[in-house]
Formats: sequence, structure tokens, C-alpha cells
Amino acid sequence: MPLGDTPAADVTGVWHVLAYVGGAEILSQPFYVGSYTSPLAVSFSTLAPVLNSTTYYPINSTIYYTTSSVSVNSYVLFTNLASGNYNVTFDFITPMGTSYGNVSSGAFSGPSSSTYVYAYLDINGYPAASDPGTWQVLIYVNNNFSSPALVQQFFISG
Repeated sequence: MPLGDTPAADVTGVWHVLAYVGGAEILSQPFYVGSYTSPLAVSFSTLAPVLNSTTYYPINSTIYYTTSSVSVNSYVLFTNLASGNYNVTFDFITPMGTSYGNVSSGAFSGPSSSTYVYAYLDINGYPAASDPGTWQVLIYVNNNFSSPALVQQFFISG
């Protein structure tokens, strides 16, 4: 849906595309509307319960977790980095809309053909297991906390 010259283009922030089957919501895909452009090209973004112990690439991407899941890993691959210094902050947002906590990727620099960063949220045996529902990961670049460069969403069920 083009937003460019419509009144919706002026309503900045996180929006959601909702998909329903038989009246039940099966998907809520967040996206951001605003003027901020990330200096990094996101080539790949996913959530996975496990990362490969050698490559740290995601295994079996999913957005559905249970309270017995070990953790959720937010993974982002940036490509074609221009010269400069970068940092990425992952802010895990609870179903109530509050920050559970954030993790910084630490500094990295370009130029580079690709760089991946990830952060994880422990579930089983941690307070997150007591907070089932729809979670978000707001991903910020270079401390621009006024607008996320990327938003991921996942679900924890009891």
C-alpha cells in the first residue's frame, strides 16, 4: 500500500499489518513510518531459538516461543557498510509495552561487505517466562532512539 502522498504518511511511528484466518489473528507484522533512514542496509533479519555455535547464524527461524523455550535470538545482517562507526541497540519490549531491557551490539565499523549483530532474551527460568504475549524488539542504529531502524515481533505462549 503506497503511503507517500496520503495523510497516513504524516502518522509516524510503528504500524502493524494484521492477518486473520477465520476471525483469529495469525500474524502481526510491524513496520515503521517516518523520515529516519538507517545508514545500514538490512540484508536479513530474523528471530531464532538457536544460533549455530560456530557461525552464530540462526537455526530454525520462528516467531513462536513457549515459556519453556530457552531463549529468543534477534539477528540482523547488515550489508554494504559505508565507512564509519556504528552501534546497534536491541530493546526488548514486553506485551505491556514496557522495556524489559536493552542490549548494545558494541561498536563496529565500515567499510565492510557484511556484518551481523544479534542479541538474545532468556526465557525459561527467567522473568520473561512469566510474561506471555506479543513481544517486540526495537532495533536502533547509532543511538537514534527517536525511531527504530527495524522492528521485530515474536510471541511467547504459556
